[in-house]
Amino acid sequence: RPMIFDGLSEQQEKVRNRAARLAHLRLENLAFVYGDFKTLHVTDTQFAYARRYFDQAGMVLMNKSDKAETLRFKLPRIYASIPFDAVFGTAFEISDGVLSITLPPRGVEVLSTFSTKK
Repeated sequence: RPMIFDGLSEQQEKVRNRAARLAHLRLENLAFVYGDFKTLHVTDTQFAYARRYFDQAGMVLMNKSDKAETLRFKLPRIYASIPFDAVFGTAFEISDGVLSITLPPRGVEVLSTFSTKK
């Protein structure tokens, strides 16, 4: 089935734009391709992991719940002092080595040392 690029619905356009930003991020931040994988946080409805490759790093944070949820967990020291940007613009805080972020239902955020926000 051929890919459609014209005449997309608003939702299809959002998905296409998000996929393009993620593809660009993989080119820009090699941690997402080659980095060491570290699981940071796991619950029934939440999952967070980090990857690091030399001076590049990133985190992927997921909320699998049907409700908004706040992920709050202690970061390994190696990640606690890195200046991250939220790729999709979700507000987050790292204070005293603890990451706190509220994600919408079925939400995902990617924190990266390289920003692809536009």
